[in-house]
Amino acid sequence: MTNDFFPSATRRAFLRLGGALAAAATFAGGLSACGATPADQAKGSSSGAAQPKADGTITAAISYELGTNGFDPMTTSAALCLAANWHTMEGLTEILPTGTREVYPAVAKELPKKVDDTTYEAASVRRCPGPRHRRPGHPAGPRARGDRRWLCRPVQPLVAADGGHPACPGDRRPGRRRAAPGPARRPGCDPGRGPGRHDHEPQVEMRITMDVLDQLKGRLVVSCQAYPGEPMLDPRTMTQVAQAAVVGGAAAIRGKGLEDLRAMRAVLQVPIIGLVKEGATGVYITPTLASCRQVADQGCEVVALDGTRRPRPDGLSFAETVAGLRQSHPEVLVMSDCGSADDALMAQQAGADLIGTTLVGYSGEREKTPGPDWEEIDRILAVAERPVVVEGRIHSPADAAEAIRRGAHCVVVGTAITHPSTITGWFAQAVEQV
Repeated sequence: MTNDFFPSATRRAFLRLGGALAAAATFAGGLSACGATPADQAKGSSSGAAQPKADGTITAAISYELGTNGFDPMTTSAALCLAANWHTMEGLTEILPTGTREVYPAVAKELPKKVDDTTYEAASVRRCPGPRHRRPGHPAGPRARGDRRWLCRPVQPLVAADGGHPACPGDRRPGRRRAAPGPARRPGCDPGRGPGRHDHEPQVEMRITMDVLDQLKGRLVVSCQAYPGEPMLDPRTMTQVAQAAVVGGAAAIRGKGLEDLRAMRAVLQVPIIGLVKEGATGVYITPTLASCRQVADQGCEVVALDGTRRPRPDGLSFAETVAGLRQSHPEVLVMSDCGSADDALMAQQAGADLIGTTLVGYSGEREKTPGPDWEEIDRILAVAERPVVVEGRIHSPADAAEAIRRGAHCVVVGTAITHPSTITGWFAQAVEQV
């Protein structure tokens, strides 16, 4: 497969699955039941193995034991329909919420049905021709960004000789740095978890490529950043803060600094909006093309950069910076941190994927308001043709909800969740003023 099959709007998220498969279709070679316990088989198909039908449809009921981190049913649909050959997983699987498309090698015709908190049943799966056998008129390349898609890009999980956990190969794209291999017992893959669980059952790790914009829609993003001189200025600490935010429901994390981003990427399964800060005045949020590429190299799905019309330190325009990043990292999304509606217009004309209100009140065009500058946010929402990320002085759940009501694609909250010094100051000041 060539990388140009993947649209620029998609990026990798990580999904670790544990437990036995009740039954699954192996698209490289028929059907098999893979180490299912009687209890697992009871949750799956009555025969314990899926059977093909005359119309070419295969129905497979598959049970998974959820990891401690859990995972989204949408990503589950992709995982359930990618089959159960433990040693090799071949081909690409596209999962669509509705309808079918002849893409390779299989298409889910409907979403999986949730049986209980730990079990999902796969829907019908149809075998489809590969790219060399595409029907006349079938699109050969990526479709429009608005066409929602869930893609499974399989890796080759190798079962250890002792029957334990398989190796989990990392992403081998040039420039991607991987964390050092850890012990077999990973978060979300506890061999002692749940009834009917056997140590010898293999684990599976698959890379699920999804539309990041769909993942963020109507959701909360938590900004996890510490500043010079603060006790929390440590990659391990900020990674733990990010993990706690994800447990609380954050759909993505916005992080700062290459070391922090590297540490977060090693453990987080949600998208990361990455940036660096150079200085504290002028254009300082990922201010150069070189810094944008460094952030992208850490595995971030989204690179956030200053999206104002001010001069940039390297002499490039915003449009030139976006074009340069697209050339080196075409799979990465670009978030423009804007200070006004005029900035938003400039950014979307330059090709930004997301318009942020991050710098409203900080770029010199608007006075800083105590809370969100709803007046300017409304102007940005009115002119933007790209998804708008409302960020900046969102200090309460009511503010966050109001942003979504006004039309934000998603909302970023930082200080009010992840900055104890500031939060403590709010409470201390309120108490002392009584």
